Parts: sequence; structure tokens; C-alpha cells
Amino acid sequence: MSFGYAPEGRPPIDVHGGDPYDPWVPSASCSIDQIELMPRDPFPVFLISILNSCIGWFCLPFITVATWIIGTTRAKMRPVHERPAFYHDMAKGWGSAICRSLRLRVHVEGREHLDSWLESGAAVIVCNHNSLMDIPALLDSLPGRFNFVAKAEVFRVPLLGEFIRRAGYISLIRGDRKEATRSLDNAAKALEDGWSPLLFAEGTRSFDGKLQRFKRGAILLAARTQRPILPMAIVGMHEQISRNCLVCRPGEVTIRVGAPFMIDLDLDSASEETIQQVVEQVRSRVANLLDPSIRKTYRIRERAVKPLIRPELRRAFRPAILDDL
Repeated sequence: MSFGYAPEGRPPIDVHGGDPYDPWVPSASCSIDQIELMPRDPFPVFLISILNSCIGWFCLPFITVATWIIGTTRAKMRPVHERPAFYHDMAKGWGSAICRSLRLRVHVEGREHLDSWLESGAAVIVCNHNSLMDIPALLDSLPGRFNFVAKAEVFRVPLLGEFIRRAGYISLIRGDRKEATRSLDNAAKALEDGWSPLLFAEGTRSFDGKLQRFKRGAILLAARTQRPILPMAIVGMHEQISRNCLVCRPGEVTIRVGAPFMIDLDLDSASEETIQQVVEQVRSRVANLLDPSIRKTYRIRERAVKPLIRPELRRAFRPAILDDL
């Protein structure tokens, strides 16, 4: 049995390589046996994971409320210019408490590169993205002053959204070019103030744990501000808690830090092809920090299901501009 469809005029693609034209559409030759899904745990392990998750998520609102009360109360006693750093320190405590409540142990490899980053000043941090626990894990393990560039939906979460806004984290409205430019302006200002923006360059969480395409925002920011890029990779998070899943397996997660590097890119004269080459170079730096099995470039959804709309109808409603990509 096969699922999905192959675009007209294009050869069938390998499911593991993904479709360079539409990474969300499997080819006609894609079968359910080819899809790489997470292995099922034995029942005792699964039961332990369920109990662990129930305890962790039960603690989450209490940890968040306690962090909010303590943070807002103590922040009023500090000068205004010191409050973002204080809120960031409180957020790091929040992330550490969340990881411990879910029994996630975070280890860091490449601490010498962290020391180099802290000594040289602010940098653009580029990291992969697998799970909603990536942010608590990074807050728990990374030193220094950094702020996340997060999607705008996170800022609408009660208490948490207002807290991270006060910490100076940067909101990004995806799909809006004007708002994306404004977010890059805010990130550039943060770099001038000594903060290091942390961007998940894939733009969204991976469905299968493999590295996805990189967006160009982090590269444009580094080229514009002439700041180094600090590559990072979170290894093992997908095995503990994957995208769209609330069951967290207790275990270890590793954050690997690469050496900071500068990119040679002149935005005034660079062509589209040159920019894309630099994006791929940055992606390869992050990919080299991952295990070989999860370095593959483009993938499809981990769920192989028949489309709800027949291919011919879907193509009829598909914007014409997408056919030229």
C-alpha cells in the first residue's frame, strides 16, 4: 500500500531523502514499511514513562507560578536596566526545575567553546530543534546571557509569555516578512547590548529527529552584525520526548557545542545562490555535531497517511507560485 502522490513531471523520490520541492509530501513509491517511526517501548518502560510524565507535567504549573511570583516580586527591587538579566536568571531556574521534574539529565560537550564564546562576547547561537523540552534543557545547561528568538504563540501563554517578554526574548511571527525583519532588528540590537540571540534555524521542531532545512534568518543576522556563529546540537531529546508527544522518558540528553566561526557574506552584493551556499555551510557545522543517523537533510512527516483531499483537487487549489519552486 502506498500513500501520498508524486508531483507531475518529477521522478519518484526516496522517502528517506525527502522531496526537495515539497518536503511534506511523500512520493507515490512511499510505503508504510519505509517510514521510520520511534520504536515501541516494553510495557514496564512505557508505564514508567507515563508516571514520570504525569508527575512532571503536574509540577509544571506550580513551578511556573512560583517562578512568576518570586521573579516579579524581587525584580521590583532592582534597577530597571538589570531586570532583563534577572528575569533571564529566573527563567534558567525554571528550566532547571522542569528538567528535574521530568528526570531529564542534561550534559554539555564542548565546554571549551562555551568559554571561548563568553570571553569573545556576544554571538549568534544556532541550534537544532526536536522537542518542546529543548528550551528548558538549554536554559538548564548554558551559561552567559542569551535570549531566544521564539514564535509569537509562545508569548501568548499565560504568565510564561509575559515573563519571557520581560526577560528580553524576541518574538517572531512566522510567515510575515515585515515582522521577521523587525525581529532581526531586535536581535541585532540585543547583540549590541551584549546578549546572544539563540535561533532554532530549522524554523520548527523536527517530526523524526533528523536535521531539517535551515532558514536564512540566523545567517543574515550574523552577516549584518559581523558576529560569529556558535553552532549547537541537542542530541537524544527526540528519543526522550518527541514532537507532539507529552510522554517523556527519563534519561540523558547531550548538548554539543561547536567552535565559533565567522561567515564571509556581503549582503549588498551576494546573490541568492551564494546566500544559500552559506546557509548550507552553517547547517553542515551543526550536522557534524549530530550522530550520522540523524544528519539527513530533508524528510517527510513521520505519519504516513492518505491525503484527505485527492491529489488532483489539491493541485487545483495549490498556489501557482509553488509550482515554480
